[in-house]
Amino acid sequence: MMISAANLEPQRMIAVDHRVMQSNGFEDSEGHGSVGEDWSGPHRSLDGWVGALDGLSPGLSAASSSESLKGMERGERRLSRNNSNEAINVEKKLSKSNSNEAIKNMERSERKTLPISLPRFPHEMKTRVQFQIHAYTQTGDHLSVVGSCPPLGCWQPDKAIPLHTDQSMYPMWTGSVEVPSGEPVEYKYIIYRRSTSEVEWEVDISNRTFTPEGVFVVLEDGKFNVERAQLLDRKQRKLAIDASGRTSVYNEYTEQQVSIIGECLYIISYKLPLRTIRGPKGSNDYFFEWHPGYATNTSSRHASYVVEKLRKLRKKAQIWYIGWLGIEVPPEDREKVSKILERDFQCLPVFLSCGMARDFQEFCERILRPTFHFMVPTMADMCLAFHKGALEKQSKWQTYNTVNLEMVQPLVERFNDGDYVWIVDIELLMVPAFVGARCKSANIGFVFNTPFPSSDIFRMLPARKEILRSVLNSNMIFFHCFTYARHFLTCCSRLLGLEYHSMRGGLVQLNFRGHHVHIRASHVGMDSGTFLEKFESDERVPQFKAKWNEIFRSKHVVLGYDDLEPMSGILLLLRA
Repeated sequence: MMISAANLEPQRMIAVDHRVMQSNGFEDSEGHGSVGEDWSGPHRSLDGWVGALDGLSPGLSAASSSESLKGMERGERRLSRNNSNEAINVEKKLSKSNSNEAIKNMERSERKTLPISLPRFPHEMKTRVQFQIHAYTQTGDHLSVVGSCPPLGCWQPDKAIPLHTDQSMYPMWTGSVEVPSGEPVEYKYIIYRRSTSEVEWEVDISNRTFTPEGVFVVLEDGKFNVERAQLLDRKQRKLAIDASGRTSVYNEYTEQQVSIIGECLYIISYKLPLRTIRGPKGSNDYFFEWHPGYATNTSSRHASYVVEKLRKLRKKAQIWYIGWLGIEVPPEDREKVSKILERDFQCLPVFLSCGMARDFQEFCERILRPTFHFMVPTMADMCLAFHKGALEKQSKWQTYNTVNLEMVQPLVERFNDGDYVWIVDIELLMVPAFVGARCKSANIGFVFNTPFPSSDIFRMLPARKEILRSVLNSNMIFFHCFTYARHFLTCCSRLLGLEYHSMRGGLVQLNFRGHHVHIRASHVGMDSGTFLEKFESDERVPQFKAKWNEIFRSKHVVLGYDDLEPMSGILLLLRA
């Protein structure tokens, strides 16, 4: 049978060429071109192709050989082009595999020759460190941080971590990097001067040092090229502990902050730690004395505790107490009362009318105290508190703000730059905003003597955002335990969209409107020293002790000291 190559279909011709490639070793098992023993280059001679076709078709006539040669030439050109592309791909794969193998070999040789200490665990613990520094630079200058570890460039300026700033942050520069945890790191800041193309180092101070711990750390390093004391060791970060074994937030804040004679510390509480006694009816005489330790309510007990703990600071700073006396003083007697309190007790009174004090206390007792103790007020109480009635001049929420503003007036009249302000509890939640607006350089501390509710309960307050924004005007906020602090941080995150991070020394930091707010959990505890001192000095104690031993013989006595109100949980204590 005579077969003409011109009559072969293109698909058949490709199939024939494919079989020829396989028979001559030009293709591997996957159909890709490979370098075989018979391969002599991309252009194989026509004689080989003719011989291959003769073997496949022995009856091919000489008359049709020229046409078949033309078809084979066309197929050869296609195959040559395909094979050349395949060869290029093979060379790329080989070169890539060779380069990878070379890199692996270099790494193996480095492990053998260099004394590299491998981590004990496959994944090394790392800490993200955020650097913050104040530096005044010129246009075009860049600030960077360089240090002893590889992430900080190993003291090479060209590998330093660049810091950034913007119009709202300047002159503060900030930047972050991950470094291995638990290893001491030395570092310095450098400025690249664009005008001279030189690098300016911190030459007047020694190397800054820190030990990264935890997941996130913020380093506030003050000013460029200025030494600043840092807490580098775990032992140095421990707070001073009282003889009773408990820390005091008041000692902590005041003793560390108030250290220069002449500075003032203002303590603002709803009620002054004083007992007011009126003179006989018809006279305008007033008598005052410090509240005893057995005060009748939580606010007074807290204020008396503050008085006891801050007496030793009078040599270092002036201490003033601001608050309400608890009674209504006629306008004609207010000047005389103010002079007596300033001269003998260093107290600045705030005078409130009976109606204002009543509405204020009603708002605190029906709205704030239940909410902060994880109890949702009724809708009726909410409406009465935040909406003005037909016969009322203002709502109870507006009265609450008015009283808070009155608490700030004595402070504004006497305030000097750098004075310290200590604000106590939920009765004065709006005071930080008023102090921050009128005394911009004040150092404000706020302490919660009550729990702080979860965000689901706190968001029930119509004025939730106003309260948070006001409290965040403080520099330091104290809670009794970390659970309450965590609830506060969650509310700030969910309601205001703020981010927070932990710092050295057990603090949590928030950035609010350009200033840092520090959160701390530190329980006040009991002032056992004051109680023991009073027991030893009171002559009635032995008599009561003998009497109780006789009455409660062979019995166990549980003594509690709580306010007679639902929030104290007295029934739960008795059941327990």
